[in-house]
Amino acid sequence: MWAASSLSRLLILACIGALTLTLLGACGGSPRTKTAADAAANTTAAEESLLADEGASDQPADKAEPAEEAEPVAPTVAKVGDAITLTGQDDAERVKVTVVEVLDPMPTGEFDSPASGKRYVGIVLRLTNVGSSSYSDSPSNGAVVVYGDDRQAQGTIVLEGPCSDGFSSTLKLAPGESGKGCLPFEVGATSTLKRFKFTLASGFADETGLWSLRD
Repeated sequence: MWAASSLSRLLILACIGALTLTLLGACGGSPRTKTAADAAANTTAAEESLLADEGASDQPADKAEPAEEAEPVAPTVAKVGDAITLTGQDDAERVKVTVVEVLDPMPTGEFDSPASGKRYVGIVLRLTNVGSSSYSDSPSNGAVVVYGDDRQAQGTIVLEGPCSDGFSSTLKLAPGESGKGCLPFEVGATSTLKRFKFTLASGFADETGLWSLRD
């Protein structure tokens, strides 16, 4: 009797143990171990993502197209008879300069002879002091005639004729006053006159007037 009872208890305990193991296996399952291959795969994916981000940041940002620069406006070239108002080294010194006419050839006296292969020409100017200070200058020092293949002629001196009155070397004008005279030049005997340039303050002012001498 006792043996049967003990055997029954052992069977019951065995069944309970088996049932417990079955339930634990179904509910919890075994923990997953991270293999070296999985770790490498995850690391590679992370590196690829990082490199992609770095590559994107290394790419230069799109630069804005620079605005097209406006082409410089060509200076207006005056003609014979036109006036240009120029400023000297002092803002109060302002002179209206008019190229009245061109003497070509320029009349001279018997003692005036141009160098070999040269001829005399004269530029007749009218200068009007439109500033608030007196104007004193040697006009020929700031005057240039461009001729031929862009050669430049400085003023010269003659003893007789319309360009020998001293206007080229000494001129003084009070505000509102005007002076008229001729500047003599030596240019190539057969060269074509191109341009006349004039700058106040014996050529040291910042502004330069430009006149075309072509017909």
